[in-house]
Amino acid sequence: MAESLALKGMPREDKLDYILDVTSLCFEKFGYNHITLDLIAEKAEVSKGTLTYYFQNKEGLIGSLIHHHSKKLLTSVRESVQKEVNPRDRILVGLESLWDAFYNDHSRLKAYCDLSAQAFFNERLKSEIVRIERAVRNLFMEPIRAISLERPDYDENVVIMKATAFAGFIDGMVRQILLDPESFESVKVDESYKKVFLSLSESV
Repeated sequence: MAESLALKGMPREDKLDYILDVTSLCFEKFGYNHITLDLIAEKAEVSKGTLTYYFQNKEGLIGSLIHHHSKKLLTSVRESVQKEVNPRDRILVGLESLWDAFYNDHSRLKAYCDLSAQAFFNERLKSEIVRIERAVRNLFMEPIRAISLERPDYDENVVIMKATAFAGFIDGMVRQILLDPESFESVKVDESYKKVFLSLSESV
């Protein structure tokens, strides 16, 4: 299939964005195991050769997709966190921003879970998932360290483990709510989650 007229004359970055946007739609609809370069080429109305010109293989394309979307998400969350001066406020805003990103976009959480599972079998995907998890952990590391340094029993290992726990809290919490909604039918999630986050930020 010849490259679509829509791509002709586009700057390279615009072409990449277009391909990644189509890939994202395919990924959300079909899941990792069921998408191929042929399918993406068909949906994007470009030749498979065009895809392999920019991306070596499916894993390279999906890896670029993860990087593309996570960079925008993490930049947004980081900017929100850095507006706060108080360390506990930074933790609270970090939790709320990540909650909004996942709970209000179920497809994003589903995609993240899918890719996290695939990361055990693919080094490129693993490197991207690890990069994201480190970035999220670092969002909490600085404010937790600032609070902990005020204590005589400061322990950097404890700081790292606390940051890890906070980083994993949101996707774990949202995942349980989405997978097992019956257990949360009587819980007013939208009213209670902020109280939970406030309690967590004050517990550091």
